[in-house]
Amino acid sequence: MRTRSIIASLILLATLVTTLAPIAAHAQATPEAATPAADTDIPTDLTALTPEEQLVAMYVPTIGLKDQEAPCDAYGEPFYPVAVDVVLNNPDVTLKRATGSSSRTDEVVVTAPSASDLFAKGSDYYLDFPGNPRKPGCSYEQWFDRIKEGYEPSTYAHIVIDGAGQLVIQYWFYYIFNDFNNTHESDWEMMQIVFPVATVAEALTATPVAVAFAQHGGGETADWDDDKLQRDGTHPIVYASAGSHASQYGQALYLGWGENGTGFGCDVTSSPTTLVPLTPILLPASVTDASSEFAWLAFAGRWGERQGGEYNGPTGPSMKHQWSGPTLWQAELRTDSLEIPAANTFGPAPTNVFCNVTEWGSSLYRRVGDSTPLLLLSAGGIIGVVVVMSWLAMSTIVEAVGIYRRRWPLFVMIGLWLIPVAALFSLAQVLFDRLWVGRLFYGLLNRTPGSYFAGEMATLLVQHLVGLAIILPMVVEGYADLEAGESPTFRTTLMKMVQRLPDLLRIIARAFVILLVASITLVGVPIAIWLAVRWLFAPQAALLDHQRGKLALDRSAQSVNGRWLKVALVDVTLMVLAGSPGVVIGLGLLMLGRTSVQQTNLASSLIYVITVPLALLAMTVLYRQRRPAENDPPPAA
Repeated sequence: MRTRSIIASLILLATLVTTLAPIAAHAQATPEAATPAADTDIPTDLTALTPEEQLVAMYVPTIGLKDQEAPCDAYGEPFYPVAVDVVLNNPDVTLKRATGSSSRTDEVVVTAPSASDLFAKGSDYYLDFPGNPRKPGCSYEQWFDRIKEGYEPSTYAHIVIDGAGQLVIQYWFYYIFNDFNNTHESDWEMMQIVFPVATVAEALTATPVAVAFAQHGGGETADWDDDKLQRDGTHPIVYASAGSHASQYGQALYLGWGENGTGFGCDVTSSPTTLVPLTPILLPASVTDASSEFAWLAFAGRWGERQGGEYNGPTGPSMKHQWSGPTLWQAELRTDSLEIPAANTFGPAPTNVFCNVTEWGSSLYRRVGDSTPLLLLSAGGIIGVVVVMSWLAMSTIVEAVGIYRRRWPLFVMIGLWLIPVAALFSLAQVLFDRLWVGRLFYGLLNRTPGSYFAGEMATLLVQHLVGLAIILPMVVEGYADLEAGESPTFRTTLMKMVQRLPDLLRIIARAFVILLVASITLVGVPIAIWLAVRWLFAPQAALLDHQRGKLALDRSAQSVNGRWLKVALVDVTLMVLAGSPGVVIGLGLLMLGRTSVQQTNLASSLIYVITVPLALLAMTVLYRQRRPAENDPPPAA
């Protein structure tokens, strides 16, 4: 009977979360309107233009750039697409030829190269900008700020008529730096529009049939009347991913692990965003004269410093296979991307972990990847830390698993509380964002990226505190009854939780306020960390030893005395134990099965139902192993 009731509860809660989470995701996936840029309107009088110029002006896209909170912040987009003239004839730029073992020893051909200097140069030539693309810092943004004056946001337009009787307009975007996981100097991106006609004159009166947006090594297609394609009249809106500049159809977070031409990492185009109209510059199909202003089109080399692998500077538009075969290229593209809606799990969301790990890993590799000893040392250090932490926590985990197995239905029922908490807080986040309270909060902070991040983090923190406040007392009370030789039930642990919750909340609030005050200044952060570990067992001291207020904090500190580092390491290990299975399995479902994000978050939440109570049980076991005797003196102040 107990097993059937657990299964029924699982089905009920799964229904709840799959009902609420998509509603939350749909509401959050509808971003606020992007902000148009001022004083950059495209002239509406096209009569003075050639038919080709009229056509590219009629359909020139608008670019959506993610706002920066402040100069050099890591979340916004500091670059906009410009004409390549910004780097040509620039004394900071050199044209080099690969002759040595690295860019430092390569031959310098000319400083401040012009378009004619690039004409007909082969693949062993490349441009070199000031700065180190493997350790960019803010140097490229600051350089762009110095050289961009007088260069308006622009796009290059290229008209192609393929063998199937279709006309294609390609719009190429040039950025001076790619600040994604694979950092490199210069970045060429593009999108194209397909017409079912074979002449420019016909295209001027025809309706396009399809578009394609380039994204990393591939891209994504859409019909002209597809709902996902946002347009301002005849002008498609292209959202440039912050850092990578991959062209996306909406404002969201897009996940990729290298399959079907996606990048390895996360593309972010979420609001707030500024819409920037672009000035089109019509390119010829080819260039045969070194004196042409577009002589750089015949450059077969790299538009950035020579580096290994994905860090190498890119080749120019005419070197890409879509330049002359646009429809063949488009036929190979995806029809969708994996868009990540804002939906919470109780534990770490697999998608967020993937984004953070890939960003951190790529940053580490950029710094040590050129040095095999450093790379091996870093890998060995990580493995060593994992081995040491696992060894320190092993006996605690083994004992906790044994207790969990004795009454697993009880602990599963306790863990099920996490699912409605996560679902309700996802809905609460949506309501906060949409109601006047949220609008006032974000408005006071000028709707900066930091304000949205703060709102999400505050909701997530409260969600975790509420979840722990509900299940931690039940886990500890269940453990206490088992230790006393009793047979606890879900009902008895729930009743005890209700009785003890006010005292426990007062203890947690007391500790939280002190830690918050200590963390306000950078100087106080180490003190806050030290205190947080010492007070780690305050809930157990309150519930197992019936200590109240400051006495619970003191008793927890006694149990940590002389073992601070070991307790901290074991606690981190137990947090990883609670969170990693849901992350690993969730990512596996996404990567191998193309499971939807909602299904993945549900699967992760169900895993946390098991792992979070187990981790809390292990923490209680650790306290029992370390708890001071009744006659031990209190800790020193």
